[in-house]
Amino acid sequence: METEKLTNFIDDIVFIDSIKRNKKYDRVSKLHKYWSRKPWYLIEKSILDYSKEGDLVLDPFIGSGTVALESLLNNRKAVGYDLNPFACFLSNELVNNIDFDVNTYNEELLCIEQFMRKNILPLYAVGKSNNLLFNENYYILYWYSGKKIPDDYNCIVTDENFKERIKSKIDTKTLTKKFELNGNVPTNKFPKEFYKDRFSYKGYSKVSDFYSSRNLSALSSLNKHLKESNYKYKDLFLIAFTNTVLHASVLKGTNVRPLGVNNYWIPDDNIQENVVWRYLDRAKNVAIAKNTIKDRWLEKNKPQILEPEILNKSSLKLDEFKDNTVDYIITDPPYGDVIQYSELSFIWNSWLDVVYDNKNEVIINPKQDKDSSDFLESIKVFIENSYRVLKNESKFTLCFQNKNIDIWYSILELIKKAGFSLFDTKVYETVGSTYNQNWAKFSPKNDLYVTFIKSNNIVNQNDFPIDYLSLISEVKTNLKELKKDSTAIIFDVFVCTVIEKLFNGYHITGLKGLTLKKLVKKFEEV
Repeated sequence: METEKLTNFIDDIVFIDSIKRNKKYDRVSKLHKYWSRKPWYLIEKSILDYSKEGDLVLDPFIGSGTVALESLLNNRKAVGYDLNPFACFLSNELVNNIDFDVNTYNEELLCIEQFMRKNILPLYAVGKSNNLLFNENYYILYWYSGKKIPDDYNCIVTDENFKERIKSKIDTKTLTKKFELNGNVPTNKFPKEFYKDRFSYKGYSKVSDFYSSRNLSALSSLNKHLKESNYKYKDLFLIAFTNTVLHASVLKGTNVRPLGVNNYWIPDDNIQENVVWRYLDRAKNVAIAKNTIKDRWLEKNKPQILEPEILNKSSLKLDEFKDNTVDYIITDPPYGDVIQYSELSFIWNSWLDVVYDNKNEVIINPKQDKDSSDFLESIKVFIENSYRVLKNESKFTLCFQNKNIDIWYSILELIKKAGFSLFDTKVYETVGSTYNQNWAKFSPKNDLYVTFIKSNNIVNQNDFPIDYLSLISEVKTNLKELKKDSTAIIFDVFVCTVIEKLFNGYHITGLKGLTLKKLVKKFEEV
């Protein structure tokens, strides 16, 4: 079968908000905070465009499970891999119990709330001795710690229904009081190979160090209660618990969400929250997410849901699949050294009593003796096996972003050498600031979905050397055609141009060490 005509990526730069969808379904993201989660409607669009009902869809780096969910909701079989045990746990809870019974969930949550009010909430009681205005029915909602404590108050006090918000100055001894543990807590030390360590210099060496004695006692009681329970939705309640443990830690700041950056960063003005209040909030968000999934399932009028297969193991060799057996692959692989998944999941996995064996993690991490060559070698194995398991004329969509263009180019070369041809390049332009401020000032912010096809066509060799500087004028022309602010999508248009040149037989030079920041500077010079 002849390979379909490649579309012009200029025609496929789309504002995400311009895509028609039911925005209430965005609430599925309330299930859990996880990095680089792709919008469900972009994943669904790709699945609908490049596969058909009954097809087998594979995601070798499943992350939060979006690909598996969208495959199942659209009547595809789904298989996903992830080396991170927490990612597999989260993905399973996303796709399981699609016929979610909110009444049963709320009944069980009420039992949990009753347990917490009886056994945990008293830990936060203000007491008459601290302030005559308060009685035993007032509780500490959250309190400030660290260096930046307000002069006139050090905590927020609330009533038993968490409705009132009263600033108060409470005796420091009350806030730092020692409490007994009623269950196990993770006392394991952070590994020495922790690459993005922004906490040990402050004296934090193990997970339990991230909590006050009060919150450690509260979390240990709740964790024990949940793990020893027979609740139907026990695992969903544990998902809510993992959403709570970061908010109850010193990672929360006045203007900083836990993991608002891509490492464990402890702000000087950290805030420690009431575990009961935060947990109930997170548990309600879990219910919202599961109800959202159920609504989509009912909207599609599916009489039944297919069972996914989520494997907690390395995805490099794809041993479970014979040659030419997979209909479509769509995945969002690791971004080099940008997001350290084993590190960022360490607290979650510790509270769940599981170990992330990161020996085969596809990552750039100097502390693990994994450099860019190790990363690319792993990617090479993954790409070659993806080509092996795909059926002929089937598609492979890469959702990827990296501010280092040479990483991009190296991966694209591996894809071409494996035998893939370029099929489609799409840029989904988000709204907001030019660069993703959560990463760095000069970082790409848009979503690139590059689709390749496994075909018997002869792959064009890279016979025509061309320096990247000669591409800049062409890119500028494309940007003018778009009639948009050049700085907003300069990186993405340049990468797309590089992709098209590469798969049309060009070998592009001068990309080593080229970042978005350097690229912008060259655009100003040329």
